[in-house]
Amino acid sequence: RRLSDGTRVIRGMEELKGLDTAIKAGLQEAELIALQLYTGPMYFKYNSVLRAPKELLRDSNKVPNKYTTTIHCIVSGIVKLSRHTPLPEGLRVWRGLKGMRLPESFLNEDKLGVSGGVEYGLLSTTTDVRTAMQYAGEEGESIVFEISCGAIDRGASLTFVSQYPGEGEMLYPPLSYLEVVKTPRYRE
Repeated sequence: RRLSDGTRVIRGMEELKGLDTAIKAGLQEAELIALQLYTGPMYFKYNSVLRAPKELLRDSNKVPNKYTTTIHCIVSGIVKLSRHTPLPEGLRVWRGLKGMRLPESFLNEDKLGVSGGVEYGLLSTTTDVRTAMQYAGEEGESIVFEISCGAIDRGASLTFVSQYPGEGEMLYPPLSYLEVVKTPRYRE
């Protein structure tokens, strides 16, 4: 569910195709459609498929639509857009998660001295910490990640195509690795 100010914007295809961002990135119509769909309620369905246990996905009767083509178009769009997303020095993005507890293995260093984990789904983040805090909620266990952006770990800004442009969404592809580089801060 989207928690921003509630102002939903759905742009037409001709408008999207004419935007400088879409033109510079060389986005195809299918990529624009897929990215715009992701920024609305469909994000839940796409991420549910990406995060589903592989045993469940083997049986096409249990998961009749795996959204393979749409997810491919989203990832292709992320790759193209990330090449054209400006990264101001020191850019940080945030990700808020509600009702979730991280496993100890995420926080503790492994035998190679690394801690973190892989997000199997598409990794939505925001340039606005308040939006991340809204997603995390105030009750129960919640997490807000602060993520440093750089040349290697760069997402794609979806603001121009977003149904909720006020969220300042930066999207990363599935199987993104989040490395813990600082001691987590806890707030009761």
